[in-house]
Amino acid sequence: MKRFLSMFFLVFIFLPYLSSQDYYIDDFKDFTFEIPDGWETMTYPGLKYKIICGDSLNGYNQNMIFVSEEVSGSMEEVVSEYFSGQKGPDDSASAYTVITQEKFENNYNLESQKIIIELPEGKGIAKHYFYLFKHNNLLYICAATLSHDAEPEIVEMLDASMRTFQILDKKEEE
Repeated sequence: MKRFLSMFFLVFIFLPYLSSQDYYIDDFKDFTFEIPDGWETMTYPGLKYKIICGDSLNGYNQNMIFVSEEVSGSMEEVVSEYFSGQKGPDDSASAYTVITQEKFENNYNLESQKIIIELPEGKGIAKHYFYLFKHNNLLYICAATLSHDAEPEIVEMLDASMRTFQILDKKEEE
């Protein structure tokens, strides 16, 4: 029994080091989250944050893009304002359909929302997943694109990744 307990604690101590899971920390040290298994980061000119890319499935490139902006008002007001500015008569992207808009539970108790929209693209329909995280007067948005018929496991992997999203505390240097 003593040997079993020793092995158990040894495995328990080293388990985090054996994990293949990677964490994304942006260059500005604003936030971090657990990257989905098999996805990679890449720098794209002109974007503040790196793009996170998964495998291409059914002709769609799986990706996550982050933006941040200063906002005022509640999360509901911010979301309402965002959607009211998206429907333009001459804009092909205004043909989207909101599938889901709900509170999103985050491991770090950030005020969060998850919005899923469908948008006709090329040969089919893509689903766009928006994860919004509000911290003080900053809104962080993760926009992820998956194919319309993405496996439920992929969607759950994306949700699990976004549950680990957290804002990093910046210490003022003296």
